[in-house]
Amino acid sequence: MKHNPLKSRHREKRAAFYRHLMALSILAAVLGFSIFAWNSGHSAVDSAKQESVKKLEPWNLLAVTDTAYLAIAKQIQKMQWGEWTEVNAFYPNQVSYQWLSGWEGPSGYHEGAGQSHTLGARSIPDTTSCVACHYTGGFEQPWNSKTDLGGQSDYEKPATRQIKVRAAYDEDRIYLWAQWPSKTDASGRGLSDSAGPVTVHQTFRFDGEGFGDQGMGRIAGPKAIEVDHVDQLKPGNRFNYEDRLTVMSVPAAKDLKDPLGGSFNAHGCFMACHGDLRNMPRDQEKVQKYDFAENPILGEKGMNVSDLRHYILRSRNVDPNDDPREHYGTRFPSDMDSFEDYLSQVVVPDLEKGNYIDLWQARTGRSIPMGHASADYIHAYRLHNNQHIDASDNWAESGTQNWFNNRPNPDRNHHMQWIYDARKTGYWAIHENELAAKMRQGEGPLITEGKDRNAIHLTEDDLFVWDEERKDFRLTEDVTHSGKIIASKGSLLGADLLREGDLVPRRALQKAEGARSTVLSFASWNEGVYNVVFVRERDVQVDGKATTDHSFDPETGHTMAFSIFDDHASNRSHYVTFPMGLIDEKAGEEVYHANPAVHDNTPVILARNNEKKKTKKRTLSRSINNWSK
Repeated sequence: MKHNPLKSRHREKRAAFYRHLMALSILAAVLGFSIFAWNSGHSAVDSAKQESVKKLEPWNLLAVTDTAYLAIAKQIQKMQWGEWTEVNAFYPNQVSYQWLSGWEGPSGYHEGAGQSHTLGARSIPDTTSCVACHYTGGFEQPWNSKTDLGGQSDYEKPATRQIKVRAAYDEDRIYLWAQWPSKTDASGRGLSDSAGPVTVHQTFRFDGEGFGDQGMGRIAGPKAIEVDHVDQLKPGNRFNYEDRLTVMSVPAAKDLKDPLGGSFNAHGCFMACHGDLRNMPRDQEKVQKYDFAENPILGEKGMNVSDLRHYILRSRNVDPNDDPREHYGTRFPSDMDSFEDYLSQVVVPDLEKGNYIDLWQARTGRSIPMGHASADYIHAYRLHNNQHIDASDNWAESGTQNWFNNRPNPDRNHHMQWIYDARKTGYWAIHENELAAKMRQGEGPLITEGKDRNAIHLTEDDLFVWDEERKDFRLTEDVTHSGKIIASKGSLLGADLLREGDLVPRRALQKAEGARSTVLSFASWNEGVYNVVFVRERDVQVDGKATTDHSFDPETGHTMAFSIFDDHASNRSHYVTFPMGLIDEKAGEEVYHANPAVHDNTPVILARNNEKKKTKKRTLSRSINNWSK
């Protein structure tokens, strides 16, 4: 019979619909709430149509059924939300803090982008916000925050991306909902009809003998993009990087600044983006050939890193008279004898005063399937919550994130350590030609624990044993799925059960714990539109101890900056927004703009109050995590 791709696509969509409908009906019965309203895919640019959506659509990227997460999903369903605030996120190339300060060097890899930000003169004055110029009717490069000038980026996708945000809060939590259009080629190989979410972050490919050729991301190199199109991929390889929505935030009243004039209220994420970070024009590892190993802070006796990630200049040995066009990523106080001295004398005192950037990262492959966002912070480096500082009595344990590495085992003929459990999924791996369709159905995450576990460890579980003679894993029993035998006892994994082109995720998933578990995230992808909701406690503590999470006071508000990573973008190849405000809708834009540290042009997200009882008025405290009541 001749294959009809259109009919197959329709069958796939119907199957996905009924799969979600059945699952949600069961959840509704368990939780006692009406079924989620199904939205068949509204346009991200059709405001009137979006406003008619009274309830959030099902979270089809949530892979766990733990009652704690379902209870939060139920609460989201009941929330009353503020109005949408819509801005354009734009493609920044490799623009950095130094370039904006007038550095006479390349800003990136686009033709004609080599001149400095001349109007920035010697520095970025903290009184001059990006939106003072780039707002309405202003500069064409980069795009102002209210006008879409069209055009294309180097990756053959729009040079701007519209993003809509709205918010709500109750007595305990802040809820932030973002929506944007995205038609990522989920196959990563340019296959037709393959738009969808990327629910696995990198995969290893079975070549008939073992696993290799892990999926790659589109990365802007220090001088040029090396691989940016499927035609440039090596045979058997593919783009395979998760989509992400990230949010940097600081309390607006905090007015986080650095010694050279950088201000988060004025400059947003550019405050932490420097020209010597990885894959930037002055990349310390690739361009400057810097030896990280011997650096007492970054090296083997300190953070043990091999490149630079986001940091703020407060963490470096920088004097107000220094030139902001220079790069300070490896310049630490010379009198620090050890990493411990640096933490106790520089980092922790600054964190206790709230001088850091809070960072949430909703990752479609590594965190969202488990109901979480990556909870991080930026000061000396981009780190997970409480990382390196949790030895103190005042700080909660950093804990574990939602993922760990799953790699081929060289001692077992390069078979993976973890594979899918076919008794749960019906497959041991996902073929590359089926990957996009599976991910559209919310499949792909490799879960290693809990009642939703769908993975087996080849050397620790009893389902397979190693056959030394055949150099392969042998099945110890018949395997059934949906009442049918799909694999017979004695079958060899590589020789009988896997196909060339089968994929297994590089990242295996687990439950987040400790300070790294403080931010939840729920997401859906339907017909080219992402919906993501962040949920976090307004005042965060873990086991009664502090975390690197800024408390949220709706009456004084926050300043935020958003980034969108899609179409397999790794770093430098994303969209960013200028700073945006977040405040209670009754306080309004006037209260946020009355803060002398913010500009009147800053777009503001108005959060709807869902508190059921009156709470005492809160005032800003300089401690890391506490607002006096």
